Amino acid sequence: GINAEYGKTLEGIMPKLKEISIFFSPETPRHFFSFLLVHATHKDQTCREQTLDLLTSMLLSDPSGCLDVWRTIYPKYVAHSNNLLLYILINLSRFQDRVPNQEIMSLVEFFLTANRDLVLAGNPNIDPQDAKMCTITCKAIQRKLSPRRAVPWRYIILIIIGILFGYFYHEFYHNQSSSLPPPESHETEHGHSEL
Repeated sequence: GINAEYGKTLEGIMPKLKEISIFFSPETPRHFFSFLLVHATHKDQTCREQTLDLLTSMLLSDPSGCLDVWRTIYPKYVAHSNNLLLYILINLSRFQDRVPNQEIMSLVEFFLTANRDLVLAGNPNIDPQDAKMCTITCKAIQRKLSPRRAVPWRYIILIIIGILFGYFYHEFYHNQSSSLPPPESHETEHGHSEL
């Protein structure tokens, strides 16, 4: 069928397209980005993965240009963008080596805002479920990129020292008090007269 023929054609041109888009010029990828994003939801898994891998390579080669294009066309390709974001999430370490975390976080925040606005606007061309799934993916990326809060070991150690000091002080004071002899009675004996 047409899909099978398209799949074979896409598979055949993919290596050449990759060579042209990635290596021809540093600014070339941005011109192919929107064309390839359309195929990020292709039914054929092999073609879809090749497309997502190529899109990721484009983002790594021309991050500022491709990210700007992606922001512009995002409302038309929410489901496609979600697939690409999932692919980035899976390969985040590779992505972080080339694109600053701040840029990735900025893009994710842009998509989160766009998803909310698109759903509130009731755009008939947007499937709310696609926006919801993309929001979940964006938040997963945020969690991975957010710096983990350092454990305040200094304060924990000070608290432990304070507890131990209080414990030993109490034990020492208690033991010292219990080992003291009972106080002598100073009662004056009456009823005895000196002879």
